[in-house]
Amino acid sequence: MAIRLDNIMERWAALFKEIRHSESAPRFFRYNDEMALDEFVQRYKNINGPVVGVRTHLEGRFDTAKRMDYPEEQFIVMMRANPKDYLAQADAKQRCKRIMKQFLVYLEHLKKEAQRSGDRTDPLGMLKLEDIRYDTLGPIANEWHAVFCTIENNEYEKLCYSETDYLTEEEAGWTDLPSL
Repeated sequence: MAIRLDNIMERWAALFKEIRHSESAPRFFRYNDEMALDEFVQRYKNINGPVVGVRTHLEGRFDTAKRMDYPEEQFIVMMRANPKDYLAQADAKQRCKRIMKQFLVYLEHLKKEAQRSGDRTDPLGMLKLEDIRYDTLGPIANEWHAVFCTIENNEYEKLCYSETDYLTEEEAGWTDLPSL
């Protein structure tokens, strides 16, 4: 079972007073990769406050023997700043960084709640929040500045091989057996 950071952040963005995401005032988005950000920020031309998003591109490692998935999750906090005012740009990056930390503290709260449940394999309880990487980017589309944050995670997968998950070779039409 995996966590869905995008769903968690969307809920947080609605609850966090500094963001206040809603259907009528959207301030949360999902994106595939950094190359698609220009297209997304065009939708937020009239917003002066921060917006947040989660990269839905999947990246990580999987240890089959241990059934452990080590995904990397990435989210972004963005704000507009005057492209000619370097102080305003620096202030925007610092505010984005502060908001990033607020989200990480919220995740830590969820982690502690999950750990209290006693399930050692709960993905929220296994979140790695000790050594978080972040980086700034900007300007994007001339006036947006951002903080990207990457979380490396541990997720236990309860997977077992079962013949009931597979067709027989005859059912699959795989009658010519190549040598393996």
